[in-house]
Amino acid sequence: MKLLGRLLKKASVLVLGLALFGCGDNDSGGSTTTSLAGEATFPAVVAGPAKVAQATKAAANLTLEIRDLNGILVGAPLPLTLKSGTTDTYTYPAASVSRDKDYILTAVRGSQVLRALLDRASLTGATVSKNLDRVSTTAVILAEQKLSLPIGTFGSGALPAGSDPTTLSSSLAGALKPATLEKDLSDALSASAPGAAGVSALQTQLASLLNAVNEVLKKNVDPAEYLKGNSTTTITYTTYTVHNGTVQGTQTTSTSITTLLGNVASSYTGPSTGGSTGTSYTISGKVTTAGGIGVSGVTVSTSGAATATATTAADGSYTLAGVQNGSYTLSASKSSQTFGPSSLTVVVNNANATGQDFIALVEMTAVLRGDQFFTFATGVIPGGVPSEIMYDDVEGGLILPHAVALSTTQGYADIVRAPYGIYRDSNEPGPPTFPATAGTVYVFRSKDMLGMEPPTYYKLEIVGATKRPNVGSTDYGTVTFRYAQILPPDTLDVFGEWAFPDGAHLSVLLSGFMDYTPVGGGTMYVLNPLSYTGRTTLGGRFITWSPATLSGTVAVTISLTADGKLNATLTGDAPLGTVTLSGGTKQP
Repeated sequence: MKLLGRLLKKASVLVLGLALFGCGDNDSGGSTTTSLAGEATFPAVVAGPAKVAQATKAAANLTLEIRDLNGILVGAPLPLTLKSGTTDTYTYPAASVSRDKDYILTAVRGSQVLRALLDRASLTGATVSKNLDRVSTTAVILAEQKLSLPIGTFGSGALPAGSDPTTLSSSLAGALKPATLEKDLSDALSASAPGAAGVSALQTQLASLLNAVNEVLKKNVDPAEYLKGNSTTTITYTTYTVHNGTVQGTQTTSTSITTLLGNVASSYTGPSTGGSTGTSYTISGKVTTAGGIGVSGVTVSTSGAATATATTAADGSYTLAGVQNGSYTLSASKSSQTFGPSSLTVVVNNANATGQDFIALVEMTAVLRGDQFFTFATGVIPGGVPSEIMYDDVEGGLILPHAVALSTTQGYADIVRAPYGIYRDSNEPGPPTFPATAGTVYVFRSKDMLGMEPPTYYKLEIVGATKRPNVGSTDYGTVTFRYAQILPPDTLDVFGEWAFPDGAHLSVLLSGFMDYTPVGGGTMYVLNPLSYTGRTTLGGRFITWSPATLSGTVAVTISLTADGKLNATLTGDAPLGTVTLSGGTKQP
């Protein structure tokens, strides 16, 4: 009986031991490890014979490493075994990894290097499969760029000084979920078929980046080394853009994809803010002449966060569709035409961006001789009045009989809208000089001689000039200049005649003469010529009639009430002083 008791006791211990052993790696029992396995698919090498031979030779020593974010190697490097029936896909054996860490997997075949990020949130089961390919490799590169890490950091064995693994882990759990990033890349490539509609501009750039990385791998080059500038291999890949709402594909040849990566990273917001392929917006505007006539056939393009193009319609309107949040630089182009501004910066922030307008600057060139005359409407004419520009070919300067101008240090190409300032002519006391020096830029206000129409504005640059030897010579000098109509300054428009309740009258003229007969005996204030010194401020000269005739310089501040009544404060030379006019009504 004692022997039987001892045998039963041993058997019960054995059974208990087997039961405990059986629970040791059961996931539901709280295991802290996961068995990780998967595949690595390399793009087929299409480089020259030497690199193909190099890749073939390297196939005998294929390995995969698993490291945590601190760069610590998990176990030993794993062998890669060619998958049956394939030429470029390899399997790696199962490895046990802790579930409380994030990992970077690196597979090497020759100089081809694939990478993949695996965050701890993905390690939820007893076994997990993780594959490496062009998509996972592109996702790693984009994540490094978004995290401001040197390209190639992940999997290198060490983080740069100052990098915090805990912070990086938080980013992988939030704004840069690796699995979602890979899905965004795959979805973008699937969507970006030439001719497809409803594709966002960012999706086309994600697809373009994926194509570029794939071509680098096909050249048997590590994409990280390529981006670091350690390889200048030339690649040709398909770049996608959105033009008039549909995808277009073009072949791009380059030795660098750094700019492309930077553009994508600056726009990709990550899945934590709704994903890169979520809600999209539009950028719209018009391209017109300075006179407001639409210009068709103009290509408007974006760069920066993503690229897209559109062509203006008959009325000059355009719309860039499929745009996501980010900063964009717009430009307009058409053969033999110049546009202003040269570019526009637009920030899309959860709303459509409208009113992004360009002006077609119709540029002309004039050669004005010392015995000739010029107007912006007619160009060079042999004689007659009114002339807006004449050339003093003895002194080498412009004479402005019936136009006013402002000298500016702003570059000619940058001027789209007339600047604020006091525009002057050659008729006033102590007239200013307008040197005809090459490179000098002026902005002109072209007068309506009767003063009944708003003036037009032009930019003008002196190209060159020659002088006449002396006054008696008929060997006249010439001045050559280029010019183009531009937009007027942004102002509160009070041009015209105004009558006030106290009987006063105000004539606001930028040029020309009054064509209005006031009724009543109030003071008549004529402001002419005036220039806008700000949106609601003007400066120039004044004349008053009844009860006294006065003249001098004046500064004017203006405002309009909700019902269109004018309030104006005039501050001028003595004895005018300060005059306040309120409730003026525009006269026909």
